[in-house]
Amino acid sequence: MAEKARLAVYKVCWNGGYCMESDILAGLDKAVEDGVDLISISLGNSGFRAETVDNVAPWMITVGASTIDRKFPADVVLEDGTTYHTLYNGKQLPNKTYFPLIYAGSACMYGSLDPKLIHGKIVVCDRGDIGCVDKGNAVKKAGGIGVIVANTESSGEGLIADAHLFPGLAITLSAREKGVDILAAWTNDSSPSGCLEDTRRAEFNIISGTSTSCPHVSGLAALLKAAHLDWSPAMIKSALTTTAYTQDEDAEDYIDFLCESNYSLDHIQIITRRSVNCSSSKIKNPWDLNYPIISVGFGASKSSNSEVLVTTRTVTYVSETASRYKVRIINPEGVTVTVDIS
Repeated sequence: MAEKARLAVYKVCWNGGYCMESDILAGLDKAVEDGVDLISISLGNSGFRAETVDNVAPWMITVGASTIDRKFPADVVLEDGTTYHTLYNGKQLPNKTYFPLIYAGSACMYGSLDPKLIHGKIVVCDRGDIGCVDKGNAVKKAGGIGVIVANTESSGEGLIADAHLFPGLAITLSAREKGVDILAAWTNDSSPSGCLEDTRRAEFNIISGTSTSCPHVSGLAALLKAAHLDWSPAMIKSALTTTAYTQDEDAEDYIDFLCESNYSLDHIQIITRRSVNCSSSKIKNPWDLNYPIISVGFGASKSSNSEVLVTTRTVTYVSETASRYKVRIINPEGVTVTVDIS
C-alpha cells in the first residue's frame, strides 16, 4: 500500500502463536521510543461472533477482515457445460437479489427457531446434532429462504454434498472462520502455496484473515500521514472511517474521554505517564468526544417520559474545493434523531 514506507519489526510472539501481553506492551513501548509513526498489530484471528471486532480506545483503528469484489472460482465443469457446486436443483433464489443473513448457531432444529427472526432470511447453522438436510428443513419450516451449514472444529474441512430440499450449501471450518479472500503483496522468499516443492514465485497472492486486512489499512494510514504531515492520528482515522469528513482531537481530548469513562486516576496515569486532573475535563460523557462515529448510552428508565440526549461534533473541512453535503438519517428503533447544523 505504501511502497516507500520503512518497516521496523518487533518480535512479540513465540512458537505456536503464543503472545504474552507483557511482550506486546514492551514492543509498543520500544516502537514509540524508536519514533515509529504507525503501529500495525494483527495478532491472530477470531470468527464472526459478537465483539470479535471491538476496541474502546478512540486513538486506535480496529480492523476486521473483509473481502474483495472479485471471484476466483474453481468449479468442476464437464464437457457438456454442467457445473457442480451443490446437489440442490430446485427453484433458485432471484438473481442479483440480496437477503438478510442471520446466524442461528446450533439452534437449527425443529421448534427451536423463532419464525419472527428467521422469516425471509438465509440462516447460518452449525453442523452437528442432526443431519444437514434436516437443519435446512427446520429453517424452511420457520420461514427461512435458504440455509448455510457451517463446519465446526469437530467436522473441520470435510464436506458432504447434501441434497437439500430448498436452497442450501455447506462451508468448511476455515471458510466460516475467515470467509474472505484478500489480494495482497507476497514475498519472493516463499512460494504462493508455502509448499517446499512449489518453486513458483509471485508478487501477489490471495490470503485470508485480519493479518492481511490490517496491513492494508496501516498502509493507507501511512499514505495519508505522508501526504499530510500535520494531521493527527484522529484526523487520519476520521478520513479513513468517513472518507468525507475529518474531525480533530488531541491527547487532552483522549484523557477527558478516559476520565468520563470512569477509569481511575491510577489507571489513566499508566497511559499518560504524568499526573491528570479529571475535574477539568471538557467533555461530560464518553460520547461527547469529537469522533466520526456517534455511539450513545441511554439509562434504563421505566417511566413513559422520553429522554433527550444532545451530543456535538465539530467538522473540519480540509479539501481545497467547495462541496455540498446532505444529512440522511436512519432512526434506530424507538429513537428519533435530529441534526442541527450551525
